[in-house]
Amino acid sequence: MTPVLVEPVTEPEVRLDLRKVAGSWRVVPGLGRGGLVLGARVDRAVTGAAALTLPAGNWRAVIDLIPTYADGDGEPLRLTLRIDGKAYPLSIARNTGDAAWVQAVLDNRISIEVPGGIAGGNHRIELLAESGGVLIEAVRFVPADR
Repeated sequence: MTPVLVEPVTEPEVRLDLRKVAGSWRVVPGLGRGGLVLGARVDRAVTGAAALTLPAGNWRAVIDLIPTYADGDGEPLRLTLRIDGKAYPLSIARNTGDAAWVQAVLDNRISIEVPGGIAGGNHRIELLAESGGVLIEAVRFVPADR
């Protein structure tokens, strides 16, 4: 019998095109798994927006950040995602001795699940950061039951 290699089944996901959302974010090419990240500026707040169409169904948002060390007294990474005007403030503590932070550094990714769900259809997605240190690698939408 000849073995058959089977690709693992993966759930569909929709990714926001970071190039379209850039706004006043710094676009950093060559960084991250996708070859581009959005970086917050240290001298001013940044914002950007893009349109997104999700297939029918229920979805949840996940933001992938690249872990960065604190640039101001160990302040957490802070970011706000707005979906159709509804704000979701997100915060990640940067405790360098914490096991979760160590794993995030080893993975070079921190994934933040946004609370609540989003229905399929057309949406306006906005990303805002008040201070530096935020590097967004991806904004993903995955099926809510996943």
